[in-house]
Amino acid sequence: MAGLTRQEAEAHYPEFFRKALEDPWYTPRPGGESMADVARRLRTFLESLPSGRHLVLTHGGVVRAALKLALNLEGDSWRRFHIPNTSITRLLFPQQEVLTVSDAAHLETWADWLSDESLK
Repeated sequence: MAGLTRQEAEAHYPEFFRKALEDPWYTPRPGGESMADVARRLRTFLESLPSGRHLVLTHGGVVRAALKLALNLEGDSWRRFHIPNTSITRLLFPQQEVLTVSDAAHLETWADWLSDESLK
């Protein structure tokens, strides 16, 4: 579905979109995994890490799966998280604690803090 607009993707994959409306967690993406598959693979990965701090770079779907696991979320509430590009979500495993979600403060610049008006 990469490179397609939503309308093009729905035209190419109508069965996927129909099934995903019914069950977005267990419906596999065309040529890929379901979110449940991603979560299982993620749990295996997290459990394989030695104790200590780790930096994991990934995309928003995996972050949503991690939040579903960490918060033990029911239903489709995992879909409500907005995960902007380059945001930071901090989780503690195996404690299943969430420290921050979608923190983007590192993107702030002096230009954001000072407007042209304040320079006069």
